[in-house]
Amino acid sequence: MSIVPKFKCIVTVTKNGLGTEVVHAARSKGAQGGTIIKGRGTSDAEIKHLFNMFIEPDKEIVLIVIEEDKLKPVKEAIHHKINFNKVGQGILFVLDVEDAIGVLREIK
Repeated sequence: MSIVPKFKCIVTVTKNGLGTEVVHAARSKGAQGGTIIKGRGTSDAEIKHLFNMFIEPDKEIVLIVIEEDKLKPVKEAIHHKINFNKVGQGILFVLDVEDAIGVLREIK
């Protein structure tokens, strides 16, 4: 009987154009890939006022489902690449994955 691994979902919200960088960093540490979703920021601090127009910056949301034992090195690689401690770079957080279909075929 095989043991089904536990999964986590790494979620990043970054400036437009950094989603690919997140995926490359994650792949360098064993992730199989990720899903990049286009988004739009709504934080008052991010809304710029220019020429009497409000400009809301585009965002990229990256979802990466990964085996729990790969979480730490992948998360650290992403943080090292993007530096979420720098103001305006975005956020990274991790969610528990209760159930997933289709990810087991990705495990080697």
